[in-house]
Amino acid sequence: RSSDLNWIGVPTKEFNVGQYRRDFVKTFKSFEFFLPDNEEGLKVRKQCALQALNDVRRYLCEEGGHVAVFDATNTTRQRRETILKFADQHGFKTFFVESICVDPEVITANVVQVKLSSPDYVDCSNDEATEDFMKRIECYKNSYESLSETLDKDLSYIKIMDVVRRYLVNRDRKST
Repeated sequence: RSSDLNWIGVPTKEFNVGQYRRDFVKTFKSFEFFLPDNEEGLKVRKQCALQALNDVRRYLCEEGGHVAVFDATNTTRQRRETILKFADQHGFKTFFVESICVDPEVITANVVQVKLSSPDYVDCSNDEATEDFMKRIECYKNSYESLSETLDKDLSYIKIMDVVRRYLVNRDRKST
């Protein structure tokens, strides 16, 4: 967590792309915004991600930050490549964190614990919010490309499976 790094004296800031989206869109309608064929949704999500990356650059280059947490659903190779190119252009090191949940109980607990309190669902009942978020997960499944031990062997990352059940760490020695 970024607060832990700040606590030990490492200037750290989180850039939550979901918050950029909420600020841009103002009112969240439904999971349909996240459908892979929703061109307007894709455009807005990309624009928000690029704005967040620009803020990351400003924070690290102009404001004295040491660590920037780009908190987003970077589920495709294309999105991760955008992040890598951005980092390379600015001399930043990257470390990806992928959280994989396949256990239905873990998914349900996460939705109840985290997503029901999301600003996206302030005007929804718990049942409506849960149903919508589960549909959002389905939207991501259609285009999801997990980090691969072979294809991404040159990246630094950690995969966290079912919150605490298993971890996989890959360290690119060139970037550490």
